[in-house]
Amino acid sequence: MAFQNTADLPQFLQLSPEQCDDYFLPEVVVAFFVSVPICKHITSFVGGSYAKSFCSDCLYLCRSDFQDRYGTKEAYARFLEGDELSGHTIDPDHATFIESMDGCYLSTISETGWPYVQFKGGPQGFLRVLDDRHFAYADYRGNRQYLSAGNISQNARVSLILVNYETQERLKIWGEARIVSLDEDPDFVLDLMPQDYKAEPERAIIIKTLALEWDCPRHIPKRTTSK
Repeated sequence: MAFQNTADLPQFLQLSPEQCDDYFLPEVVVAFFVSVPICKHITSFVGGSYAKSFCSDCLYLCRSDFQDRYGTKEAYARFLEGDELSGHTIDPDHATFIESMDGCYLSTISETGWPYVQFKGGPQGFLRVLDDRHFAYADYRGNRQYLSAGNISQNARVSLILVNYETQERLKIWGEARIVSLDEDPDFVLDLMPQDYKAEPERAIIIKTLALEWDCPRHIPKRTTSK
């Protein structure tokens, strides 16, 4: 079978993941539609609402030799034409998903350039959406290495991956983080604490979103959280 253009998209979206493996996609289309068939948040991939800020910051700036090798360079270059930015704000679907999390993966960068990934967890709602560009969480006392907090104090750039394993949904976020200490604004930090959660907050982390992108659910293991 051959997918020729976006007019074929309705038929394409009805395919199962197994059928998708047998579906032929021209190189120019692969970059945008290869993960569409099994993605609940289809509007983030088509119709111009795909995160241009994500492409600009993360995809188009990857090594051009890989883009040339796999045939995506021209496709992304055309997509990035024009000055209108999209995909950097928290929409209602993002907000609901973010605040439903009981954990996420946070990546920071050290002074020496090494990435560091840490799991951040808490009761559902520990991530709080503040407005359409910011969300925050209370940073609890842990092993007291302070690797993530220390990295953020030197380099504000962060990225996060949020996963719902039960529904096989995944959201990727790029942003800039800011630390608010308990001494600086105790009311704000304490307000972020989940009710009756036995943890000791030391600071708040506020993240300004620069790009958000729903990722393809393929290869996400289906798991259920025991409560």
